[in-house]
Amino acid sequence: MKREFILLVILIFLQLIFYSCSKEKICKVYHYRYKSGELDMNSKYKEYKYIYDKNGYKIEELKYESTGWVASKYKYIYDNNGNKIEEEQYDGNDSIISVYFYKYDDYGNIIEAEEYSDSIVEWKDTYKYYDEGNKIERMRYYYKDSTFWKNLYTYNNKKYIGEEVLHKPDGSIWLKVTYKYDENRNVIEKIQSFSDRELHIIYSDGSDSKGKDFHHIKILKGDSVWWKYNYTYDPNGNMLEEVKYNKKNEPVEKREYIYSK
Repeated sequence: MKREFILLVILIFLQLIFYSCSKEKICKVYHYRYKSGELDMNSKYKEYKYIYDKNGYKIEELKYESTGWVASKYKYIYDNNGNKIEEEQYDGNDSIISVYFYKYDDYGNIIEAEEYSDSIVEWKDTYKYYDEGNKIERMRYYYKDSTFWKNLYTYNNKKYIGEEVLHKPDGSIWLKVTYKYDENRNVIEKIQSFSDRELHIIYSDGSDSKGKDFHHIKILKGDSVWWKYNYTYDPNGNMLEEVKYNKKNEPVEKREYIYSK
């Protein structure tokens, strides 16, 4: 009897361990707006909830209006290697809008992606790589109008992406992106060149006096700052706050992230 009791205790203990390991983690994101540089307390916030499985993979994402109504929902499915192989998008009535399917090679590189809407293929992406796994081409085919858009990637002598060029269906260049890096392989600048304008996206990182990490992004058009984004993280790398600024350096939007324990 004593032995059976011990086995029962062990079984319950193992069940508790399994439950705690598979417990869903939830992240809520509150979305606020500013008015004339001040937080608009009358603005209706939006709440985002992210649910993760025991392996840390995001399996569900919900967007709520301030009334509590679910405006949209996403569900994600992964293979045994942690690659996302399926994504489902739902509207506020819990009806499927689109379904996305993804395929990978033996090295974990994505080689194919498709979007279906009402069981009809909307578009299909195919990818090509160097032997080292560097992506060199992405082709997107739109079935509705039978057109191709093509991205071509070139690499510098350190095997980082140096340039990305997006071609229109007629073969002309729509966008060219040039990348710059620091000594730690972090992107510090992207230059987006369109036919009529050029944008510089500047990245910077650091820590504040309280030990929180931050990440800054500035988007410049010419010498003027077009938009600016500030991100703050906790010691575990989880985002705590995101603030968007306009040309006058006034905050216009803020997102606060709250994580379940």
